[in-house]
Amino acid sequence: MFLYFITLVVCAVMVYPQTIPTPTFWPGSKTAAVSLTYDDNHPVQLKYAVPEMAKRNVKGTFFIVTGDAGWGASYQWQPIDWNQAIAMADSGHEIGGHAVTHSPSVSEVRPALDSLQLRFPGKKWWTWAYPGGNSDAMSEVKRWCISARGWNEQGIEDNVPANPYLIKTIGNVGTIADIENAVNKSGWLVETIHCIYGSSGECSLGSTAALGDYIAHLDTLSARRSLLWIAPYGDVFRYIQERENATITLSASDAMSQTFSFTDTLPDSIYNLPLTLSMSLPAGWTGCKIEQNGKGLSPVLQQTRVMFDAVPDNGPIVLSKRTLPASPFNATLWDSGTPESGSGPDLMVYLAPQGRANGAAIIVCPGGGYGTLKITEEGTQVAQWLNTQGIAGIVLPYRLARHPVPLEDGQRAVRLVRAKAAEWGLDTAKIGIMGFSAGGHLASTIATHYNDSIYAATDSIDRLSDRPSFQLLIYPVISFWPPLVHTGSMTNLLGGSPSDSMRNYLSNDIQVKPSTPPAFLAHALDDATVPIGNGQAFYDSCLSKHVPAEFHIYPKGGHGFYPYDSTILLWAKDGLGWLSKLDITNETVDSGSNMALGKPVTGSSLYESNGWGAAKLVDGILTSIPGSYGYTSACHATPDAVEWVEVDLRQDMIVNQVKLYSRTDNLNADGESPSFPVDFTIQGRNQAGIIETLFTATGYPNPRNIVQVFDCNAVSIRYVRVHATLLGNAPIDNTSCRRLQLAEMEVYNNNPMGIQRTVRPGQALHLAVCPNPFNPVSHINFTLPITGYVNLSVYDISGRLVKTLISRETGAGQHAVIWDATDAKGRKVSCGVYVYLLKTQKKTLRYKSVLIE
Repeated sequence: MFLYFITLVVCAVMVYPQTIPTPTFWPGSKTAAVSLTYDDNHPVQLKYAVPEMAKRNVKGTFFIVTGDAGWGASYQWQPIDWNQAIAMADSGHEIGGHAVTHSPSVSEVRPALDSLQLRFPGKKWWTWAYPGGNSDAMSEVKRWCISARGWNEQGIEDNVPANPYLIKTIGNVGTIADIENAVNKSGWLVETIHCIYGSSGECSLGSTAALGDYIAHLDTLSARRSLLWIAPYGDVFRYIQERENATITLSASDAMSQTFSFTDTLPDSIYNLPLTLSMSLPAGWTGCKIEQNGKGLSPVLQQTRVMFDAVPDNGPIVLSKRTLPASPFNATLWDSGTPESGSGPDLMVYLAPQGRANGAAIIVCPGGGYGTLKITEEGTQVAQWLNTQGIAGIVLPYRLARHPVPLEDGQRAVRLVRAKAAEWGLDTAKIGIMGFSAGGHLASTIATHYNDSIYAATDSIDRLSDRPSFQLLIYPVISFWPPLVHTGSMTNLLGGSPSDSMRNYLSNDIQVKPSTPPAFLAHALDDATVPIGNGQAFYDSCLSKHVPAEFHIYPKGGHGFYPYDSTILLWAKDGLGWLSKLDITNETVDSGSNMALGKPVTGSSLYESNGWGAAKLVDGILTSIPGSYGYTSACHATPDAVEWVEVDLRQDMIVNQVKLYSRTDNLNADGESPSFPVDFTIQGRNQAGIIETLFTATGYPNPRNIVQVFDCNAVSIRYVRVHATLLGNAPIDNTSCRRLQLAEMEVYNNNPMGIQRTVRPGQALHLAVCPNPFNPVSHINFTLPITGYVNLSVYDISGRLVKTLISRETGAGQHAVIWDATDAKGRKVSCGVYVYLLKTQKKTLRYKSVLIE
């Protein structure tokens, strides 16, 4: 009998407020599940499907006809090659039953399964696909299989199927609309593919796909991995069963720990997949350690919620309040040995002191040309300096061996830090990578090659993302091609005669893609070891792919300058300023509080459902998570619609900064945030009804999941409004719908990163530029303490004068200038770094800004 139930039981007398873990619909809190299934053992499935899936680390289900004779000669079906089938299963694909001769007869069910069991003697369960969609043999299939896929029942399956022995399917590769439908209903998209043809004549049956269309579909699915769980049919069904039969019981609780039993009534030999559980941290907890049956799990901490994977009937789950180990300490990188079956390095963990820690962590890769490691200068001392900034510094003494060994250690390090985030008090959204020289090459390799299947997963940690949140590359090696190549690094990593394909693969300027993490680069002009063109090449690639990046060039420093060196602190200051723009360090000169938190919100249109709502805009949750996605307007068919949303601060307040947080879910294939406005103004209005325009944007670049900080001259206002006149790109789960959507809005009266408040005569000279990066115009704000001569000019990175904006006597107070990215002759300038110089008779101020496409 097929039963669905979930029981959450709280027993014992509780003194402390508690929350109960609940299973998420899909692993990792993904939004939908997708299974690629293949019928009838057509030869092109081995020729095309298997290798293309392997390139993308996608696993599918192959429902095979087990008979020794081919059938349907016009369709080119052939007997299964059992050695190939076994190899496919060993690589992670599922093999299921599809009769002996493709007959729907009841008499073919058991013989087909017996044939499978003979070749796969250790398997405890089977799934079935009805030949031709004829389900007459359902009663017999129920006796021997856990589930069966239909054919005539077309559509997206629910996350709790009505009939587990007649699962709906899509008869071919799915469309964008199919994916959107699955996401909208948190459902299960099951695709049935018979044949893939690379040339005419390879297929002559329905449910076929051209090779190009098939590859494009795999790429579409892969680009949406943040939303989609792509897994074999049987794994998805087993997850559903476990989720719906889970019983979670609180059995013990005190101020320092909680213990839960986690069980189900299903046979453990079949239903033994880990379920993703999610819960709020107990009040007063900032992190936790989680174990099941004494074995450490890998929790993911996001704001005040923790998410982890556990297996029903595998012992009690114990959550312990985080108690930080004495820092520094070592953390074993490879618990079960390296992929080469050797011993690996230990991470050297320097946690920031309590009271100073901001949740950020940076994995530090020392340099040394892949032949040695500068552990002290570019490792432990850097980590200690990061601690002074509230950032955990985690030194990676990666193995010095040929590729891919260093990258294996790098990918594993990012995953391990994510796994330990809750235990170490780290925010999984603030885990970055930093590298010096050859360590910069490794850091940029990790940042550009995340998701590459470099090694086979060894444990649950390897299921976590290896994408760093950001990267800092200090005098990095980037390219393995002349004239930029650092020969020693390349030779130590690849040997004396590397192939062109491998040189391209590890020339990371070539490997930048739109989803590459934001990058900060620093290099000195007098570096005689690694040409400065390495950093320039990576930076240029970031700009071309719309990856947020800054490249800082210093006249002196050579090869080897460090943040703790008192003689060269400029790049460290610039790097911290960049991290602050990403909201990583939380550093401000004056720490004002968010005045919008919990205040009333209204708008031109409001949608209150499914985790969206006006109050969600100011609830303090900066990311889009289930239950609190943020604010959304009504839906529009075209982007040229007017929508606004407004926060009421309840009284006139001094405001000089507004922060807007874009949606962090449903990023498109290029890593862009959905529904962030393109043309908009940020307006303020006081209680007397006087309106101030704080910021105007036309053609605003997509924030790509990065907080957007808008600084303005200090004004006294009660209402803060975002007024959009051109809406942004639609979310991938509803491409026909344009909306104004924001995860959070914050309003401050403070002075982040040295941006000025209103000045009066006698105050200091100041310069500020926003937005940064910019396109098409740059807003320049400066303040003068006294009346006097002022020259404000723009220079390119080489020092050439581009345009003089002001050259005259100017009065004391605030001033605003707009540069439209043209030179002195009115010609549009190219994308890149520009320097603004503000000169008075006594002082010169500089400010760098980036013009993007």
